[in-house]
Amino acid sequence: MMRSVVKKDPRREAFDYRFHAITLARQIGEYCSYCEIPVRGALPVEHIIAKADQSQFQNAWGNLLVACNPCNSNKGTKINQASAALRWIWPVMLPAPAQGDPVIWPDNQFSYDCFAYRLGGNQCEVSSRPGIDAGLATRANRTIADLKLNEDRRIECRTAARTAATTMARWLAFNGNDHNTPACLKEEIVATAKAMGFWSVWMTVFSRQMEGMGVSDLRRQEVLRELFVQTFPGTYPDTAFPSTAGWP
Repeated sequence: MMRSVVKKDPRREAFDYRFHAITLARQIGEYCSYCEIPVRGALPVEHIIAKADQSQFQNAWGNLLVACNPCNSNKGTKINQASAALRWIWPVMLPAPAQGDPVIWPDNQFSYDCFAYRLGGNQCEVSSRPGIDAGLATRANRTIADLKLNEDRRIECRTAARTAATTMARWLAFNGNDHNTPACLKEEIVATAKAMGFWSVWMTVFSRQMEGMGVSDLRRQEVLRELFVQTFPGTYPDTAFPSTAGWP
């Protein structure tokens, strides 16, 4: 949590935000923008600033993301104005004020850099990343607490993704992590990651595996970009690749 994404302006405005669901799916994928669990069926469109309190933002493209039912329910109307959004970490860069779009904060393309995952133990818990700015850590922890990200089936599915990622990272290591890795193995890794979701877990597990093997930062970034950044729709292309140190 949480994959930084880029949304391009839609080709046309929608008089009802639900008509943006297909565009959102194409641009940033069918995953919850907060916990990264896959969402199936009718895509649930999420309002960053609650439409119940700020109706002028109801159909504003810049105010829309995707959220699973638990995240949407837990978020509720906690973010009821633009200033309230400063309490959280966000996965998307929102536009400057124009045509009623809200202003959030300008450096949120590095949301992935604000969180860490427990790679050992029974459950794959998420926390603020050790060593980040104290203000960002406070916001990250509030985001986790408000969305209850370490509860219910979301943590169960995240843990399952960690298990699968760990196995596949070992397969990749066995094949050398180099340019001679069989294409079929890469395709299977990508297909499994996209099916299970939890992009940040896959990034973290594979990064840790390669760090442990002494793979250079440049090569590590090449592999992560090829497997996950370029294959998940809308992922911010300049996603940071922080160290995975800090969690067992």
